[in-house]
Amino acid sequence: MIYDIKVYPKIGDGQQYVETVTALTAHDAICMVQRRNPDCLVQCERTYNKPCESSAISDAGNALGWIILLGIIFMLWLLIEYWYIAAPIAAFVVIAILLEKFKD
Repeated sequence: MIYDIKVYPKIGDGQQYVETVTALTAHDAICMVQRRNPDCLVQCERTYNKPCESSAISDAGNALGWIILLGIIFMLWLLIEYWYIAAPIAAFVVIAILLEKFKD
């Protein structure tokens, strides 16, 4: 999980700010920020599972995953539909691999 932890510095030492950390629990996140800022007060403001902003790279990765999945399903359909063509080709490939393996 991702946590936004608000840090309140000592009076007169600076301005309050928010640190974003990744931790298993809110307590772990607060302890992590507290260790980095020992003289400050910290408070958990918000939690979420993923970053708020969406990136085009992750969207492209999801689209590519769907394309690969559909390609695998299509290939499986081709093998089932045209088994009488796929079986001899598969047998030829297996024989070629075995001949190459036991060539010596």
